[in-house]
Amino acid sequence: MAVQAQGWERRLIDLAYEALEGQIAAALHFTDDNRSLAAAYKTCEQLTKSHSRTFHMASGFLAREKRPIAQA
Repeated sequence: MAVQAQGWERRLIDLAYEALEGQIAAALHFTDDNRSLAAAYKTCEQLTKSHSRTFHMASGFLAREKRPIAQA
């Protein structure tokens, strides 16, 4: 059973979708810059390594091309 949102609830959902669309657009724009993307993945790897040792170790078993995505 789907719930139909009306009034303020509908507006809140619309605002959430607008924010999400903005983030997606920003992410797509960001990926045009490969150096920035590589730096971001490196930062994610460093954060994962320092704050989640078991996940960092386990992510090492993933294929090389999948590791940065999982750590991000």
